[in-house]
Amino acid sequence: AGWDCLYVDTAVILHHHSATAIEGSPFKNKLLGRNKVWAILKNYPWPLLLRYLPAILAYDLGSVLVALLVRRDASPLYGRLQAIPKLPTIWQKRRKIQQSRTISLQKMRALMEPLTTPRQVWQRYQHLGPSPK
Repeated sequence: AGWDCLYVDTAVILHHHSATAIEGSPFKNKLLGRNKVWAILKNYPWPLLLRYLPAILAYDLGSVLVALLVRRDASPLYGRLQAIPKLPTIWQKRRKIQQSRTISLQKMRALMEPLTTPRQVWQRYQHLGPSPK
């Protein structure tokens, strides 16, 4: 089921980036690929999903191809394929999320980061170097 949550206003959270999965590892890349599919399908309202889907698919295809051809890493593809069997569950979650949305499409679109060029995306991740094996 879900997680319980408590609000503690004095709590301090320390985030250890990739604490359970090494940055750039096949394990992490698989999880990122799977979770990306789920997050987009759950959270994008229909009008925004339809508007951005061509760009999402193009960038995602490029990302998977770079992983396969440049890094020889199929884990991002495996992650996306792992997302498929859970799509009925994700669809149910999507309905609940979209029904409980409290901001307008215009407000949501204004909060979204503008599309970046493929070159900017490539440069953003160059600091990671080659994927560990």
